[in-house]
Amino acid sequence: WPSGHQVQIDNTPGKERVFIKHSAGTYTEIRPDGSTVNYSVGDVKNYNKAGTTFTVDENCDVKFSGHGRFCVAGGAHIEVAGEAGIFAGGDTAIAVMGAANIRASSAILATDGDIGINAGGSINVKSGGDINMNSGGNINLNS
Repeated sequence: WPSGHQVQIDNTPGKERVFIKHSAGTYTEIRPDGSTVNYSVGDVKNYNKAGTTFTVDENCDVKFSGHGRFCVAGGAHIEVAGEAGIFAGGDTAIAVMGAANIRASSAILATDGDIGINAGGSINVKSGGDINMNSGGNINLNS
């Protein structure tokens, strides 16, 4: 191809392959095992005016080398059948404009620094068992 574009179709038994490459280096490949590779040297944009279902029957990794953002104009639901973890290498901020409810069979809040609890209204503590407080220093209560 004079412009450097390529279209390859290989029907060799065991080596079946479809390969389409743009002169800039972007390509799509369908390999003999049916797996696909899509490589882009520029931005990738997908627009869909209807719904989209994304199903992966094996493992899935989503990686960003730069900034990442998920923006949902409606509601959102995240469900994990097994364990889940969130790790941030820096600070983390969670903002909830409505009520926030956290429910767990047990919970531990641990930090190497201070913990501050600030409420514009009342703070209510309720326990079905004992309430134990231990301090390496003073316990100060002011009213």
